[in-house]
Amino acid sequence: MRVELQTLTRLPQSRAILFSFKSFMYPLEEIKAEGLGPALADAVEGLQKGNVPGMWIYKGAVSWGKAMIEYLRE
Repeated sequence: MRVELQTLTRLPQSRAILFSFKSFMYPLEEIKAEGLGPALADAVEGLQKGNVPGMWIYKGAVSWGKAMIEYLRE
């Protein structure tokens, strides 16, 4: 699973806004082994059921969501 930490920082002199991000990769096996599988499965389901249902399609969960949720809950 890829997770991004995104930040916005205003530069003091120019007042420009700097957008930066850092990507982290986590194996699903590791998340599941730590006992966090059901919580992640709930979060993935929330993409479809939340207040922005288009996010399910935007993130491509149409292709991988069901299989990932099943794996995390087994």
